[in-house]
Amino acid sequence: MTENSGGADAERLRLTEYAKAGPEDLLIEITAHKQGLDEATLHLLPTLWFRHTWSWAGGTAVPGLRRTDGAIRTDHEELGPRWLYFAGGPQTLFTENDTNNERIFGSPNATPSTRRRPGAWCPRDQRVR
Repeated sequence: MTENSGGADAERLRLTEYAKAGPEDLLIEITAHKQGLDEATLHLLPTLWFRHTWSWAGGTAVPGLRRTDGAIRTDHEELGPRWLYFAGGPQTLFTENDTNNERIFGSPNATPSTRRRPGAWCPRDQRVR
């Protein structure tokens, strides 16, 4: 399965390809090509997440995520350990999956690291407009 940016240049702008070797083995390859003429940094923000059930399902443990050499390891009560491997030494960002109540509702957040829209993590002067 392939996802792309769509439009007339859909084939030329292919970004993400998925392949499964088995039920527990999924490969996601992200290829991005900057299309503009000016030199610029390209920020990719792949996301790894779990359905947020621990605060409302009662008795469900919060899944753990941590960076290891060349991978992010997840530990989930029902699914067990999983790994997201990556090449190179990219910067990684971990955040909770809780709504930013302070920003949305004006009330205190339960955790200091809340969910934010992906663009919030990119420096404002480097965002695509």
